[in-house]
Amino acid sequence: MKKAIAKTIWVAVVLLTLSNFYFFIRGMSLSNEIIHFEKQTEQLHGQNLELEKKVFTAESLEHAASVAASLGYTVQSQPFNLENLKYALNR
Repeated sequence: MKKAIAKTIWVAVVLLTLSNFYFFIRGMSLSNEIIHFEKQTEQLHGQNLELEKKVFTAESLEHAASVAASLGYTVQSQPFNLENLKYALNR
């Protein structure tokens, strides 16, 4: 009876040791995947910042003015001011 209990304990210890090695190796592979995804995230963040800068420069008035000048649209319109408020108040 004692030998059966001793064998059972040894089998349990061996199984627990093997499962410990398995989970350790699995944890290492998961940490490598996490590192890989963090690097990808940093690269995407950098690309996103570059694209945001390009969008802001493309939407800026200075860029629009330079493109207009290169296309020959150099005439600037004069602003229309309402000197008489009856037009604005619809009287």
